[in-house]
Amino acid sequence: AGLETFSTGFVTGGVSTFGARVSIANQQITLDGSTIQGGVTHAGVNTFGAAVSIAGQQITLDGSTMQGGVIHAGVNTFSAAVSIAGQQITLDGSTIQGGVINAGVNTFGAAVSIAGQQITLDGSTIQGGVTHAGLETFSTGLVAGSVSTFGAAVSIAGQQITLDGSTVQGGVIHAGVNTFSAAVSIAGQQITLDGSTVQGGVTHAGVNTFGAAVSIAGQQ
Repeated sequence: AGLETFSTGFVTGGVSTFGARVSIANQQITLDGSTIQGGVTHAGVNTFGAAVSIAGQQITLDGSTMQGGVIHAGVNTFSAAVSIAGQQITLDGSTIQGGVINAGVNTFGAAVSIAGQQITLDGSTIQGGVTHAGLETFSTGLVAGSVSTFGAAVSIAGQQITLDGSTVQGGVIHAGVNTFSAAVSIAGQQITLDGSTVQGGVTHAGVNTFGAAVSIAGQQ
C-alpha cells in the first residue's frame, strides 16, 4: 500500500499491470521491443532519437506541435482544415487529392504541370502569363484588364465578338461577311476593298478619290 522505490531497475518477464497512475519523474524510459496497451499520456515534449513506427493505427494530434517534421510514405487524409501558418510547403513528386485552398498568393519557382485536369480560375489574377500548347476553351467568356497578345492565330468559331471601346492592333482578318449594326468610324486610315461587296452602301462626307477605274453597273 506504500511507495515502491527501485534503485537498480525493475525487470519482469511477464505482463505488468498497473491499476492506478504510474509516475516516473526526471528519469529516462527505454522501451526495447515493448508493447504498451492503453496508450501513453505525456504532458511534456516527446523526443525520439530514432525512427518511430506506428503500423495499422490512427494518430490523433489535437493542438500538438511536431518539431522536425513528419515523414509518411503512405496517404495522408485530413477530415478537417489543415492550417500551416508562416511556413513553406515543399511537395516533391506528391499528389494532393481533393485540391488545395490558399487565400494568399501562390508562387511557383519552376514549371507547373497539370496534366489531364481542368483548371478553374474564378476572379483570379495570373502574373507573368500562362503558356499553353493546346486549345483554350472558355465557356463563360474572357475578361482581360490589360493588353492581350496572341502569338498565333485565334479562332472563334460560331460566336459573336463584342468590342466596346477596344483597340485591335494588327488588324482583323475575317473570311466571312462583316455586319455592323451601328456606325463604323475609321479615322485617318486607308480602306482597301479588293473584290469586296459592301451591302447597304458607304457614306463619306469628304472627297472620294479613285486611282483606277470605277464600275457602277446598273446603278445611279
